[in-house]
Amino acid sequence: DIEQVLCEEIQRVGTLIIRTRGLMLAQLVIGHNRPTEVRQQDEELDEVLFGTSESRYQNNGSVRLIGIDPNTGWTLADSLCAIEAIRPLGLGYIEQPIERRDLGGMAEIRRAANGVPVMADEGVFTVQDAFALAQARACDAFCIKLYKMGGMTNAKKIAAIGEASNVRVNCGGLSVQSQLDAAASAHFYAATPAARTMGAA
Repeated sequence: DIEQVLCEEIQRVGTLIIRTRGLMLAQLVIGHNRPTEVRQQDEELDEVLFGTSESRYQNNGSVRLIGIDPNTGWTLADSLCAIEAIRPLGLGYIEQPIERRDLGGMAEIRRAANGVPVMADEGVFTVQDAFALAQARACDAFCIKLYKMGGMTNAKKIAAIGEASNVRVNCGGLSVQSQLDAAASAHFYAATPAARTMGAA
């Protein structure tokens, strides 16, 4: 049963997988694992999902997108090494690889990513955080979670900074705090033009 295999794989390698409209999103939530361990995880995940670590398409032609989320657990050197190692496997985005206040490091990672989007999550809580990230050109997207940012008003301000700075937004989080949180997040997402958003698992 493919669903059971996927669930087991998610538990084993700490991966979140979402299928939508023929696109598979797989996020490696990897914490403090080293880049070499992440590449091994990615290759093992490919074996389960696609039959080969080199495949970027399923038999039905649907595209895969792999994102990595170290949750601030890497150094700058780790991050640069990981980008080079994982990009050939279909790296779709990298989320907050290093410490939240290291804007110079985030900007260097973004340059090294060479078009692979870099998303700020733990690095953006306030309007001031968003402004500093935008000024440093340190990310391609803000991960907006209403419960993290203090509600709809602050989230809209951060999204406006993103729009003015050509930084997209990802409406992140599982919205599991309450049904009110989930409803508010859905409204925020619905009110955000699709062209301004960046999808991620």
